[in-house]
Amino acid sequence: MTIESNQVTDSRSNAILDRFCMEILPRIHDKVESLTLQACFLPRVLRVANYLHLRKLVIINLELSMGCHIFNEKSPFIHVLKQQISDLVVTIGDEFLDTLSGKLLTDIYNRIFGTSGESALNSEHTTLLYFLPG
Repeated sequence: MTIESNQVTDSRSNAILDRFCMEILPRIHDKVESLTLQACFLPRVLRVANYLHLRKLVIINLELSMGCHIFNEKSPFIHVLKQQISDLVVTIGDEFLDTLSGKLLTDIYNRIFGTSGESALNSEHTTLLYFLPG
């Protein structure tokens, strides 16, 4: 299923996403090993269930300001990240990266890998890729 972030307000796309989150994910959550999500859908999908076997997460079009909220120590997502995710791929959706955005990107990186050398991610074999627009 592919729903673009620009379709988030489309009622048909919203109905499809609702069905996916309310009916499909609760039935298969214990079998999900990998998720590829538009960043705007990430909180909604992760709240649906505990994904006990989730190891790979691909986040598409993450805006840097949203990244600071997602990778914040108070975020419920951080628990999943620390305990389970061994492969994380992030594409940055911001079109214009300026000095401030570069600082935000560094902050997100530090939140994931830790500034004291302690990684927030589960595996020693973690993959973290950032794809910048352009």
